[in-house]
Amino acid sequence: MKEDVAKVRYPKKVRELTRLEAKAAEIGAYECNSIPGLLQTPEHARALLECRQPAYSPEDPERLVAARIARRAVYDRCPAPALCFVLEGATLRRRVGGTRVRRQQVERLLEVGLLANVTLQVMPMNSGPHAGIGGRIEVLKFADGTAVGRSDGVFNGRPIHEPRQLRILELRYGTIRAQALPPGDSRAFIEQLLGETRSTNPPPGMQSHWRGSRAATAAAPTVKPASRSRMLPAPSTSAIRRTPRVPLSPWAVRHGEPS
Repeated sequence: MKEDVAKVRYPKKVRELTRLEAKAAEIGAYECNSIPGLLQTPEHARALLECRQPAYSPEDPERLVAARIARRAVYDRCPAPALCFVLEGATLRRRVGGTRVRRQQVERLLEVGLLANVTLQVMPMNSGPHAGIGGRIEVLKFADGTAVGRSDGVFNGRPIHEPRQLRILELRYGTIRAQALPPGDSRAFIEQLLGETRSTNPPPGMQSHWRGSRAATAAAPTVKPASRSRMLPAPSTSAIRRTPRVPLSPWAVRHGEPS
């Protein structure tokens, strides 16, 4: 009874998605504008919900954050489902919630990426147009051979079950995975993002020293290198050795040729 009451707090759409994820043997997801909900931290999810227009009512963001975090139960299932996520490199660089929230989100991606049943791939920003430009794609496959999918760019974004339509989504999702970075290169990209978040935020107790160092660097005068004409003295005329002129022979004077 308590579990049923708790589920009522979540939107119907979220409850249905959670039910499907709890049964799926494979989950594949591509997001073009945000990080998939199963990978979001509470702070990142809250920052996304708070920027929505028109704004949610005051109590809605926390309710939706709780619903999104409740979906993490899929990681605790046994046997664990195969999870594959493709994320856009430009999305990962978006500064959602500030440096601290962004760093926590990147750390969460690296943590989940270590799980044996999880594959993370990043679509590089220089990839050009690809099959996911039209919007997100989700494909859930079940142990009995059935599947359900959804895509913003096809079939009006509604869930589909027909094999012919599912093949279209699987084709698009497979093409996206082929164009994205391999898992190893994707992890290296995410680790680079983590380094960027750390370099822009000094450790506790070092903020004043860091700011002072930056101020001193900015205030330091720029010294122009001396020109070559200033560095090397002009040669003295007395030091130049003059070559004596050789008189021409009478034959050379007569014929106009040097001797």
